[in-house]
Amino acid sequence: MKLARAAAAVCALLCLAAPARGAPPAGPYSYLIGGDSEIWYPSGDAEFCEPDAPGSSCLDTSVSTGGTGAVLGTGVWHAHITGQADGDVGFTIAGQLAGSTRVPKPKIVVEFAGDITLHVEGVDVPLAVTGTGKFTCKNPLPHGPTFQCPGHAKLCGVALGRKKCFGTGSVRIDLAAAGGPWRLDTDLLTDPNTGAISGDGAATLQNTSSQAYVAKGKYSAKSDLSKLTLTPLDPTSKNKVTFSDTFGAYVPGGPSKKIKFKVAGVSGVFLIPIPPP
Repeated sequence: MKLARAAAAVCALLCLAAPARGAPPAGPYSYLIGGDSEIWYPSGDAEFCEPDAPGSSCLDTSVSTGGTGAVLGTGVWHAHITGQADGDVGFTIAGQLAGSTRVPKPKIVVEFAGDITLHVEGVDVPLAVTGTGKFTCKNPLPHGPTFQCPGHAKLCGVALGRKKCFGTGSVRIDLAAAGGPWRLDTDLLTDPNTGAISGDGAATLQNTSSQAYVAKGKYSAKSDLSKLTLTPLDPTSKNKVTFSDTFGAYVPGGPSKKIKFKVAGVSGVFLIPIPPP
């Protein structure tokens, strides 16, 4: 009896000391990624008014961002320059989210098209306006309610049958900002003979827009570690996610595992939390 009790005690000690084992990944897994790894993007309505304009010169914008990081929107330049011009020129916005989670940098192109009335020596002269502008926006940590977008534009006007083009110098527009934690979902299958991992996944932003990915990786029974790469179904997309994880396992003193990603055009790193024993 004493030997049996001793054997039981040794077994209990070894069981407590041994870390729980994981398993080849099989089925759905989900990660909520937040903190400094949140993704922020242009979304909603904003306005910027030029402080030194002799009158009122304001640019209204309305934008949205999709799961790939594509930015689309519209706006209006309200040009009411005292004694010189009055009018509302519409514009379109198209671009791509870039930068990092700490400093997201949407890069956008603006196309202007509209009409302004010039006031020339008491005579109102209609002016047809077209033009293009390029802007790089920033909203660094701690993220604020808007992206500030300095840039330059070239405008052309046609009046009385004559056309003239000119550079505007430095111009700024604002884009409304939104964002927060995003979710990485995978559904995985492991070949029991080779350890090859296959499956699919999706990265979903706070606004519920998402991008689909294909999963490919390798499971090592020796290390109990699975290494994965997620590439977009869209072959033109440059987004990508790579990470390693010990699925379902807790390894005391084990290394922190990182998810490295470029999602919606934004690059970042997220440390996978180690679950309690």
